[in-house]
Amino acid sequence: MLTLYLSLIETAEDRRLFERIYEKYRVDMYKYAYVMLHDERDAEDVVQNVFLTIIKRGVDKLRDLEGQDRLWVYLSVVVRNQCSAFAKKRGMRMAMEQEYNDHRGVKTNDALPPEEANYQFLVNAIRSLPPTYADVLYYALVQEMKAPEIAKLLKLEPAAVRQRISRGRRELIKLLGEDHIT
Repeated sequence: MLTLYLSLIETAEDRRLFERIYEKYRVDMYKYAYVMLHDERDAEDVVQNVFLTIIKRGVDKLRDLEGQDRLWVYLSVVVRNQCSAFAKKRGMRMAMEQEYNDHRGVKTNDALPPEEANYQFLVNAIRSLPPTYADVLYYALVQEMKAPEIAKLLKLEPAAVRQRISRGRRELIKLLGEDHIT
């Protein structure tokens, strides 16, 4: 696939930059997409779309981000946005929508056991938070990862991850109320 991408890029300098980015971040981008979509093929499709988007926008725009060590932040945001768009395109139902329907008395698919519905509700509540908190909370609460693991994955300092988890929990409590958070 890399050969195909490189053939779409005009200058040798941009090809080298793209290849460096591809080799360094492809696996992390895939893991991130997989965590969000829970499907190998869908995650691979998202990562391919991200790389094609990068090529379309111009690889040279990433040079500044790479120099500032902000490239992973940019790529993770693009992956997350592509996952959201992909999920919407696929017509995936959100558990928050189910909760809203239940609250309004609208009958929908009751096939999910209560534990799964609660889990989906929590996951979607986390995803509704600002990305700064949503990413770390998802890994901490849903994937049960420790701060150092999250820091390594997101290329952040462990102290920053702990702070984001703390602030994110407060935002989640405000959103859901105290009785939903343990």
